[in-house]
Amino acid sequence: MMNSSRSLTFAFISCVTFILSNVAQGEQFLRSSRKLSVDGAEKPKIFTFYAQLEDGETITRMTKDKDEELLSLWEQAWSEAGWDAQVIGMKEAKKHPLFKSLMGKILDLELDEYSALCLVRWIAMAAEGGGWMTDYDTFPLNDFRMDGHKHFLPAGGLLTVWNEYTPSLVSGTGHEYIRLLNRMIEAIVDRKLDQGRVDIMSLKYLYESSRGDMYHLRKQVLAGERALNGVLEWGEEECALTAEMRAVHFSHRSMKVGRTHRDGQVPQDRPEVAVEFLEMWNTKCPLNVLSEQETHIESARN
Repeated sequence: MMNSSRSLTFAFISCVTFILSNVAQGEQFLRSSRKLSVDGAEKPKIFTFYAQLEDGETITRMTKDKDEELLSLWEQAWSEAGWDAQVIGMKEAKKHPLFKSLMGKILDLELDEYSALCLVRWIAMAAEGGGWMTDYDTFPLNDFRMDGHKHFLPAGGLLTVWNEYTPSLVSGTGHEYIRLLNRMIEAIVDRKLDQGRVDIMSLKYLYESSRGDMYHLRKQVLAGERALNGVLEWGEEECALTAEMRAVHFSHRSMKVGRTHRDGQVPQDRPEVAVEFLEMWNTKCPLNVLSEQETHIESARN
């Protein structure tokens, strides 16, 4: 429950993260032999949201150092994949002209901090004019930069959730982020959602109740537990799992369900687990180019 001052005390969560300016980057994380060039073209942008927290380790079971490592790895992995990886936060969210009214609606829900901030990030994305948003534990696989720029977003810019109902990878215009946020808030109220990942639950309800008309849904993010299948060196069969995947999501659940290479690995070991997987995948699996440009170009003509 929120206190009477209606203020948020930020905490480390999977969809809200914190970065320090002096976090070291480079070979300690990712040594990909497939760093993608952009041939002088403007890089498409991709965002993740962060806020400074007071008691993040209690909520996410991630130490401060491990959180910084994971976010630094996120920046490097997306940068090496040819994207302009940017971390945004409350500063950006406050720039949106509807920030105060939307924030009031979110606080009125009296959600826990985790759930509230998972909604706030949609405002920050709208303030940036929309585009691509990921969780900080979501990393690039195949090359989909052709869909990256705002004027070439899939589905003509309509809100698209790429990990079924889990918004670990999302695309859409700024208007679409606000439209879906308002519908999510309405669903949370109507369905009396106040426990767990209410953003996921509300997105699932909206999609199913509208029979798929509320937003676009894709299944092109590999679940971390499928990536962590106990196979140390992937072959053709394993690589086929990622042929149409845009990213891989190493969630907390994936660390519980998946089979990591070493016994006893826990959520705070995700930086090491992610690095091992990305380096192996870059070495063993073919890199495909994925794009929905033909689809939304045709839609624009109609």
